[in-house]
Amino acid sequence: MKKLYFLEFLLLFFIISCNNPKSSNLEKPNILWITTEDISQNLGCYGDKYVHTPNLDAFASQGVQYNNMFSTAP
Repeated sequence: MKKLYFLEFLLLFFIISCNNPKSSNLEKPNILWITTEDISQNLGCYGDKYVHTPNLDAFASQGVQYNNMFSTAP
């Protein structure tokens, strides 16, 4: 029984020490993930001449653009 209390205390101590905002000076990454459905590559940043998407094109020019991606399920 005492061993169980010790393990609970140890786990609680670990959780509290990891969540301390002062313990880490690392900056959080600035991530914007845009997910759409059923548009394929119908965006200006992928070369579509008929679709006008200036804001998404600006995001794509400053970030990571996936050109060869597959999904096993819709």
